[in-house]
Amino acid sequence: MRHGTPGFLLKTAGKYHIRMLCLFICGLLPVMTGQFVASAQYPVSGIIIEHLSRVRTHRDILIRELTFREGDTLQLDRLDSLKKVNEDRLFNMRLFNRAALRFDTTDRQLICYIDVQERFPVWPDPNFTLGDRNFNVWASEHHFDWKRVNVGLKLSHLNLWGRRIQLGVLYQTGYTEKMGIDFTQPFADKNKRHGWGWNIYRSANKETGYITTGNKLKFYRDFNSIQYREVNTELFYTYRPAFALQHRLGIRYTRQQVSDTILKLNPYFFTSAATRRLDLLQLSYRVEYNGVDNWNYPLTGWRIVTTARYSRGLNENFNQLDLHFQGDYYQKLGRKLFFAWDLKTRIAFQNTYSYFYSRNLGYENDYIRGYEYYVIDGQFMAYSRQELKYELLHRYIHLPLRFFETVPVRLYPKIFADLGYSRDRYTDGPVSNRLLYSAGIGLDLVTLYDIKVRFEFTWNHLREKDLYIHRKGN
Repeated sequence: MRHGTPGFLLKTAGKYHIRMLCLFICGLLPVMTGQFVASAQYPVSGIIIEHLSRVRTHRDILIRELTFREGDTLQLDRLDSLKKVNEDRLFNMRLFNRAALRFDTTDRQLICYIDVQERFPVWPDPNFTLGDRNFNVWASEHHFDWKRVNVGLKLSHLNLWGRRIQLGVLYQTGYTEKMGIDFTQPFADKNKRHGWGWNIYRSANKETGYITTGNKLKFYRDFNSIQYREVNTELFYTYRPAFALQHRLGIRYTRQQVSDTILKLNPYFFTSAATRRLDLLQLSYRVEYNGVDNWNYPLTGWRIVTTARYSRGLNENFNQLDLHFQGDYYQKLGRKLFFAWDLKTRIAFQNTYSYFYSRNLGYENDYIRGYEYYVIDGQFMAYSRQELKYELLHRYIHLPLRFFETVPVRLYPKIFADLGYSRDRYTDGPVSNRLLYSAGIGLDLVTLYDIKVRFEFTWNHLREKDLYIHRKGN
């Protein structure tokens, strides 16, 4: 038995090594095969625009947005992800209601077919807007006063000559009388990286908010005379070295003027020098990285926007430097569950106090949800918005109408919470110079031509609650 033991051990060890070798080979072969399949690469032999006679956008303008070109080599296992990314890129041009890609393989080569449904190129935008900051202020504080409504029309050609050149003309009457024209040439060079544009606008109001008391605007109205008027013109240059990255450099001249009555009510309306008129020269620089999937209503990706603007008075001793930062992050948590986080800050450096240029929270898109009835002036502000949303509906309605062939309808119920702060060195109020927070539930509606409507029921730290309606996204 003693002499037979070594042979027995050798035989057992041999069987063990053979089994391990078989398991290793069996496990390695699928990996090697998978790697071989995944590494299969085909060159792109052609990019074809389908229904070309119905597409006014030039071919080179379309192809400029793609992540690949003819002659590039693509991996077969990445075609699905490439398809989704490039469809999003085409849709983000805001020239199409729908964009679809498909790949065909023939003779170990790839052919890409692009099918787009263009939007109406000359878009008549009936301008029915409120003179107030939001719908709730107009309804609750001004009792649906129709004298505070703007009615007008803006004709915008979004794709002049098929080169994505934009030209817009606006005329508006009502609460704010306004007219203007703007022009944008995004691709002024052969490589389609450099662009430029200009705009001229004038506006006038017979009523204006002249001071903030208790975080509420006070207005003065005189239907027999203009209380506030403004004229501004801007020339700007853009540089877009990559799809998601854009630089913008602008120079703007602005002339603002108020009535004698407004100046008596608030001598610091423009500056501490109690001036009726302020002429400004403004220099601005903005850099934006927009890496989200859908620029109109993002669900995944991230975005960063940084802006610096220097304003110098030409007729008064007034200087101000504004620094803005915005960061957005969007994440898909499940098949239909999404998370969004937005952060925005502003800081202003003034050599003298200006009521008009100390506007912080509560104006335009800068507000904390649940505080829509308040305005919070100051020289510093920061706020954060968080929300969790679920895709309840995402359908397309097909119509036999050109430029309206596909009408998307998307619904997103959500829960959200906001946090923010505004600092004012000169004035105070119930929601100034303190931490603000709110939470609520809501529903977002997204449809054709970038139309968005948000319904949000919100509670704030003052235990105030209400249903707020907004026409824009976050």
